Amino acid sequence: MESQITKEEKSKYYTHIMKSSHPDALTRKEIIGKTNCPPYTFDYLNQCGRLPVVAISLKRGIPTMYHCDSIKIVQDHIDRRYKSC
Repeated sequence: MESQITKEEKSKYYTHIMKSSHPDALTRKEIIGKTNCPPYTFDYLNQCGRLPVVAISLKRGIPTMYHCDSIKIVQDHIDRRYKSC
């Protein structure tokens, strides 16, 4: 007998577990939504190691959780990047 739970419901369940253990943590999608930065900018900062990670993704479909200070780091990067000379 197959499970009645869809992949989306499982993902929400795991995200909920991660949120309960780290209530201030944010996902990539939340940070991009709050800062209105392009996804490639977030990926750049993440690959450079500038964003503090609270919990690393355990498997595909479970988001990596970032510290709430990541919003400030991304916003500072965007402000410096588009600053007029």
